[in-house]
Amino acid sequence: MRSNAARRKSTAEWVTLSLSLLVVGALIVVALVEESHRQEGDAGGLQVTFDTERVARRGDSFYVPYRVLNTGSEAISSAEIWIEVFDGERVVQSAEINVQFLPLQGRQNGIFVTTHDPESHALRSRIESLQFP
Repeated sequence: MRSNAARRKSTAEWVTLSLSLLVVGALIVVALVEESHRQEGDAGGLQVTFDTERVARRGDSFYVPYRVLNTGSEAISSAEIWIEVFDGERVVQSAEINVQFLPLQGRQNGIFVTTHDPESHALRSRIESLQFP
């Protein structure tokens, strides 16, 4: 029994132990870096862009294409977004958009219908609420 306990480790055992420690250490570092990026990043990074070059006019209505893009660090299970039409500093129209699921880097396209010409009015969006899975 005593000879087994006093036996020296072979080179293969030392190499295996060293590689195992290196792999475990690398996994811990990667996990810490990923967690750090997740906490620093804006979890609910939604971008709403309006394509004012492709506006279609039908009668008194203007159909403005928009895109919602999830640039955050998490998927979004639902979001409430308000679109507001401004005449100078005054809001002349507002509407609510509900997005039910948007994965990482996911996008949703839609059409916003307004009675105000987007060339003479400013369109802005604001995130009212977000829910995460």
